[in-house]
Amino acid sequence: MCNSYLARTFLFLVLCSYSNPHALASLLAYEGFNYPNGSGLTNASAASAGDSFGWTNRWFGANKSLATNVASSLLYSDAGGNALLTDGGKLQIGVPAGTTGDNAQPSRNVNIGTPNASGVFSGLVAGTYYVSFMMQWVGQQTVNSTTNLYTRKGDLAFRSGTTTNLSGGSELVAVGRPNASSFPGTPYDTWTLWSGGDGGAATTSVATSYPLNTPTFVLMRLEVDGTAANDTIYLWLNWTNLTSEPPLAAANATNALANLTGINNIRLDANNAGTTGTFTNAVLWFDEFRLGTVFSDVVPLAGASQLPLITGHPVNRTATEGTSVSFSVTAIGDPTLHYQWYFNTNAPVGSDTNWLTFSSASNNNAGYYFVIVTNGSGSATSLVASLTVVPPVPATILTPPAGQTAVVGDPITLAVTATGTTPLRYQWYFNTTTPLTGQTNAALTLTAVTTNDAGSYSVIVTNLYGAATSSIATLTVIPAFERLPAFPGADGAARYVTGGRGGTVYHVTKLDRNYTDSSAGTLRYGLTSGNFPAGPRTIVFDVGGVFWLGRYGTERPEYDNGWDTQSRYNIPSDVTLAGQTAPGPVIIMGGTTKPGGNNIILRNLTFAVGYGMKSFNEPDSVPPKAPTPGDFPDSIVYDALDISGQNVMLDHLTTVYGTDETISCNELAANLTIQYCTIAQGQNYPQADAENPGVYTGHALGSLLQAGSNARISILNNLYAHLKGRLPRVGSEVGTGALNDFRNNVFYNWFGTAGSGASGQPSFNNFINNFYLAGPGGDDVSGTNITTGNSGGTGIFSGASSSATRAYVSGNLKDTNKDGDPNNTASADGDYSSISSQSAAYSVNLGVTLSAPTGFTNVLHYAGARWWARPYDFMLGNTNAITTNDIAAYVDERLIKETFTGTGKIMAWADDPFNSSAGEGIEWRSLLALRADSNTYSAPFNRPANWDTDGDGMPDSWELEHGLNPNVANNNGDFDNDGYTDLEEYLNDLAAWPAPGVITFNNNTNNRYAEIFNWSVAGVTVNIAGTNTVTSSRWQPSRYDTAIISNLTCYVDAVGQHAGTLWLTNSATLNITNGWLSVSNKFENKSGCTVCVLSPGGLRVTNSLVNAGTMLLSGNATLYVGGTFTNTGTLDLMTWNGTLPVGFVNTGTVLDHSLVKLTSPAVSGANFTAAIQGYAKHSYQLQYRDDLAGGNWQNIGSAVNGSNAPINFTHTAGATAAQRFYRVMVNP
Repeated sequence: MCNSYLARTFLFLVLCSYSNPHALASLLAYEGFNYPNGSGLTNASAASAGDSFGWTNRWFGANKSLATNVASSLLYSDAGGNALLTDGGKLQIGVPAGTTGDNAQPSRNVNIGTPNASGVFSGLVAGTYYVSFMMQWVGQQTVNSTTNLYTRKGDLAFRSGTTTNLSGGSELVAVGRPNASSFPGTPYDTWTLWSGGDGGAATTSVATSYPLNTPTFVLMRLEVDGTAANDTIYLWLNWTNLTSEPPLAAANATNALANLTGINNIRLDANNAGTTGTFTNAVLWFDEFRLGTVFSDVVPLAGASQLPLITGHPVNRTATEGTSVSFSVTAIGDPTLHYQWYFNTNAPVGSDTNWLTFSSASNNNAGYYFVIVTNGSGSATSLVASLTVVPPVPATILTPPAGQTAVVGDPITLAVTATGTTPLRYQWYFNTTTPLTGQTNAALTLTAVTTNDAGSYSVIVTNLYGAATSSIATLTVIPAFERLPAFPGADGAARYVTGGRGGTVYHVTKLDRNYTDSSAGTLRYGLTSGNFPAGPRTIVFDVGGVFWLGRYGTERPEYDNGWDTQSRYNIPSDVTLAGQTAPGPVIIMGGTTKPGGNNIILRNLTFAVGYGMKSFNEPDSVPPKAPTPGDFPDSIVYDALDISGQNVMLDHLTTVYGTDETISCNELAANLTIQYCTIAQGQNYPQADAENPGVYTGHALGSLLQAGSNARISILNNLYAHLKGRLPRVGSEVGTGALNDFRNNVFYNWFGTAGSGASGQPSFNNFINNFYLAGPGGDDVSGTNITTGNSGGTGIFSGASSSATRAYVSGNLKDTNKDGDPNNTASADGDYSSISSQSAAYSVNLGVTLSAPTGFTNVLHYAGARWWARPYDFMLGNTNAITTNDIAAYVDERLIKETFTGTGKIMAWADDPFNSSAGEGIEWRSLLALRADSNTYSAPFNRPANWDTDGDGMPDSWELEHGLNPNVANNNGDFDNDGYTDLEEYLNDLAAWPAPGVITFNNNTNNRYAEIFNWSVAGVTVNIAGTNTVTSSRWQPSRYDTAIISNLTCYVDAVGQHAGTLWLTNSATLNITNGWLSVSNKFENKSGCTVCVLSPGGLRVTNSLVNAGTMLLSGNATLYVGGTFTNTGTLDLMTWNGTLPVGFVNTGTVLDHSLVKLTSPAVSGANFTAAIQGYAKHSYQLQYRDDLAGGNWQNIGSAVNGSNAPINFTHTAGATAAQRFYRVMVNP
């Protein structure tokens, strides 16, 4: 038996033999009798004239009609364990007794040789021939007979003759005929090798005794001389080595008397069949007949056979009436595997395949099924599996989708559960009637909701038998700013990350000296999660300088670059790197940084990348060898940042001297924001390209953005300068494409076309209000050709695919005349080619967006790691302020100046290590000078001792200023109850930068000044997802910001509140009831507005304070004004215990203590009466006491609110006491 795979293998071997000319000629006849079960042999495949393969039309006369194929093959294994591998079924000759005519035919004849065009078969000619076959006597087939015991056996005979379709002729030799004409008894006899005619025995050689009711393998060798002389026949029965030709001496029988001249047909004979006792009623099975001229033509396929092993059993199935259902089994074992399926234990069903299929299941098919798998070595029986047939069930909803509330930018999923006959089909609808394209699953997912997604959702579930409609699920979408931003000014896809919030604090106390330096106190130690308890971590810096990723430090200056792929930092999950806490710049040099975790914040860091030097000339040789000019350049290249993490915020970074891309992300990245970064000055050919050693391609590239499906990438307010290209390159190698949001970036000086898509790689993009400024170009390379003065490009963006690169383009400007200023601008929106243009922006947590000119100014002022340390202001043109006192600030200053003035260039490299000129590599070598001292390992920038006594990341002085205990770690406290921890308040103070507009108090959450949710800054209007939306961001005022409170009441109730300039307007009220508010520039209280500073609150104004409305100070409230305090309104000091500042100028009204006194006290009968002048914003309470030496003051009635008018008090029966004292308590 065989399975389909091994049957194919068997046939392949046979066909391969036909590809050999000798084999084609030698294989004269082959038959595996692999016909449909029960069919006549006339259904066999026909062979064309001249073809020796195929037996159609070889069966002739009446003998061709009823020889039938029987299911399964004869199986044979020799004594050595070799199995004969057969194919398909077996041929049955002879029929049961009781039949007549053709149905009683006892034999079948087949022509051999090759037919000519007239159909005449040539027969055998002189030569040696081999025959093999299997044969088995099945037994008596007598119907209702007790007398028919004849067991005459059938045979296979060779006949002579030359006529076409000859059925007669002389029988020359027969195999399997008994040695007596009849012999009653058991089915056991001797095999013979017979020669002579049909009439009787002529020469008989007894071969062996063998029970004929088991399969017998027969091998014969016929030696034909082509003359009248006798020929020789050798016979082997059940040969024990099926793969090699047996020796002649080992033949079971030899007949040297036959004459085989003219053989042209073979007869398979069941002998005289009939219905009486004198006739034979035998049935024979034949299989795998082969006739050829060499032994290899007839050798059977054999080998050590592996029993079938079922590796996958049928499993229970349930099917609906009328639907298709299948069982399957998987099995292994030597060929050929056969399969017989059974129903309810004993009824065979199906065909010989490993699948059992019912195309239309009915109740009659319900029951239990198993399969027996067999091969030449045995069988294996599967487990029983049940088939349950159920009536069809219409679609029914079990659980409808539930309503949800989501924040803008959140992913949401609405799901339904339903039952019914499968397959179930789903269609979701929005606002009842609008089908949602592509939403045809049980769950509806929106990857980033917008306010336009708010509404009602339903789903219709259908199958072939009915439909069901769900109830309505309402989606409510609230503004995204209800979630706490990572810090004021955080924007884009990662605006809500938390980093190290609420976790431990790690202090970096020394500079990393090389890529293996991981001792306690190093940055690498702090980035190794195994050194800390599980949870978030904030890394603060007590030192500044260069954190070096090369192998050698200052001790081997000839290796002043990175090393190899080990030169890197890996950023884990839930980490904040707070570069703003350092006493000087934090500069990571000589390698790459890989944010690969989830929930990461990097702020105020500088990355000066470089290239690897591992392949330079034998640094470890003895004595050590320095690199030579012939070694330069190297082949190890680095991105400044290579991002594979999720929820990553990169804020105010400076990234320079990259040797591949500068900042890139791969398919694993998602929810990434890159904002206010300097991404610039790559090294265009410091290395031989790693993909093609020895050929330069240039690697001063910008950003390769390859995030995967639905990833959100925000590129905002960055300066890209002096980079060859990829500004950016977008496209997802994996997935359906990311959403890339480019807003308010400045692109300066590139080659060719600034940005591009990747051909065929999908992406979804916003290009909104960016500024493109063409530059002079610089050093470029192609192959081995170097051009030191290649002109800068003017192309803007080519999407490379008008279908894959989808882009919304609006408000972008360009200045490409290269005249040294950014003033000749034109729209760049028409310069985005080969894109699928979109009519509205994609929603990617869009925050405040500026016009392109305003964005240009904003970026040049505030991008980069240490913008506050830059004395140069391009708006002032004070180029003399560019110094090298802070080399990290100098790099940004130079880049900003060059951008604004159209100067500088794309450079070949930052430093040629073989050029000792004083003017070579100034920046690179100046940065290197900030590494750890080679002897003391000390850093160039250090915090003083006792800076942070309790180690909570906040200096003692700052904690004292904010009312905290410097001896108790409270980094995870929240002194102003605004959601940011105390440590985050400190970090946000340090890293604050001016908001891109006026910050407005909107009372969105409550009336607290301290809550970021109550403040926002607005930008331009952008068409987001089809709706014109005023872009805005939540932004809490810092010392740099102008803030406005208009027509609302606001409370300062905690320390640590700031503004740069603060205006109260349109009847606004500001109540400082606790803590303090510090205004670094000017505080102006407009007419009609009120400021109340109540004890113990305080107001600090560094420069000027103008009060044109009402200002009230009370009790021990503090007021500090560093400049002029001008009062043109009403200044109420009646209850204040403080002193006005020196710079006080009054042209308005001042209400002081002198106005708090009773007038007109009198006794009227038994009553006491008095009056006092009342003033707004105060309340007045009359009190009495009978003895000043003891007792308490008692209230008389309720307090009366002042209204700038007299207030009259009466104490009924107050004059009846012998002595009584009165006063009025004014509050506040």
